[in-house]
Amino acid sequence: MLELEPAACTGCGACKNACPYDCITMAPDERGFLYPRIDTTRCIQCGACEAACPPLTPLMAYTSTPPASLAYFDKAHFRDEATSGAIFAMLAELVISKGGVVFGASYSPDMQLRHRGSDDISDVYKFQGVKLSQSDTLFTMREAREALDAGRWVLYTGTPCQIEGFLAFLGREYETLITMDFACAAVSSPRLLMYYLDGLHKDFREDPISFRVREKFKNHGYRDPYTKYVGKDTVKLFMPVARNEYCQLYERGYGYRPSCRQCAFRKDHHVADFTISDAWSAVKPDWLETVATAAAGAPHIDQAAIDALVDESANKGLSVVQRNTDQAEAIWQECLALTVKDKPVLKAVDYDADREKAVNKGFTTDVPAPADEATLFEELGTKRFRKVVGKYIGEEKQGFFKRLFGRR
Repeated sequence: MLELEPAACTGCGACKNACPYDCITMAPDERGFLYPRIDTTRCIQCGACEAACPPLTPLMAYTSTPPASLAYFDKAHFRDEATSGAIFAMLAELVISKGGVVFGASYSPDMQLRHRGSDDISDVYKFQGVKLSQSDTLFTMREAREALDAGRWVLYTGTPCQIEGFLAFLGREYETLITMDFACAAVSSPRLLMYYLDGLHKDFREDPISFRVREKFKNHGYRDPYTKYVGKDTVKLFMPVARNEYCQLYERGYGYRPSCRQCAFRKDHHVADFTISDAWSAVKPDWLETVATAAAGAPHIDQAAIDALVDESANKGLSVVQRNTDQAEAIWQECLALTVKDKPVLKAVDYDADREKAVNKGFTTDVPAPADEATLFEELGTKRFRKVVGKYIGEEKQGFFKRLFGRR
């Protein structure tokens, strides 16, 4: 039977997918984080859940340094919807073109973040973009295994812990499987997101149908993203991430899942085939001046080629792409050969991933819980979101429209 301290559980759902008798359900705690609940009257103690649990049965760690590239997928309709360089969209299009299925996280009509699969290319944009909250993987691991056993190609994406759980659940390699994770600082409380969206619903008196944390907007583009809240009829909120209270709570470490405080899966070489991250070290090189000189680069890196690619990307998004496996390298070479009208659609140059790790806390930094985190949630349970959060993010109290338009 699964015996795991709650603070170590990542909520990946691999145990639920692995249980042959469906004894395990994933139930939310008071902050919306999912934890396994076991029906002991039906459990036969077969150990399948423990074998699939990443904290209890960690996969073998790689020790080599994976190759990395600075890259973007040069198809505007995909890159416009992406947070960074649309590498996920590129792989999704490739897999769907092979008759495969793509699994990722998207919002349901009631704004719950859930994993699902799709073989429809028009669905890809729903999987794109940053979602700070934690997704429920449901039974998608089983669905992906069924597709793989049927010989179909599968792209399965998620947080590093979700990918480790998925691979442990599978228990074997598949030639038609591609996995992708990303530099993940932490997953945020689903309850915190609901408090925020409920506050916007009361402000606008209209149910949300979409919420994007990092939207590219005109000349602000990739470097200075916006948050976008869409109601039933119109866009209701469009404001810089730097002024968005929900995003600023996340930046200050509020609402993280306990296991993220000391993440066991934040390591140099992930087990997913691909690991993607924002390319802040390339588009904001001044950030490197604030970190150790070890981030300055490697001898094999062509800085002129990097600068040229940054300029060519025109502030529409770039990604740092680590290729952690032989499968990833083979797929990457296939993508490099893709063309539209005899022009390559994957633009890439060699890159030193250590540069990104020096500035991206999703690779290296554990964030302790703020001392007043519990008080924040207590207040949010009884008061409107925007009336509570100002003192936690260091902002003076302002009216709604003053906050929205940045009037001081």
